[in-house]
Amino acid sequence: MKLHLGCGQRYFEGYLNIYFPSSCYTMHDKSFTDQRVDILALRYPLGSIDEVRLHHVFEHSPNPILLLLNLYLITRKGGYQFHAIPHYKYTYDSHRNPTDIEHLVSDFENKTDWKDISHNDDYIISAIEKIG
Repeated sequence: MKLHLGCGQRYFEGYLNIYFPSSCYTMHDKSFTDQRVDILALRYPLGSIDEVRLHHVFEHSPNPILLLLNLYLITRKGGYQFHAIPHYKYTYDSHRNPTDIEHLVSDFENKTDWKDISHNDDYIISAIEKIG
């Protein structure tokens, strides 16, 4: 089985195209998707997935370490993962400092999920500071 997570406006033939549920993320409400599932809580047997593709998903996750751990566990030995992650200097976040490892570890240890809106608040505050 092949997964395409965070499919948004891209539908890949031969993949199970999964997008965030509206309760987690409302962008692209009309996405081309097979399922809407919380990608932090994927329920597949260990080592059962041949390939996972993520395009601009990782940077939106409230808990990147948990996401990577889950993907590691469900991807079969010898399977593939493809993560397209933008460099922050070339995005609307270019004025912000990169997230440090301590923040990522804290999110993992505190089991941060989609209900935590502090990441959104941080973005809004930094955008206001930048734009004025």
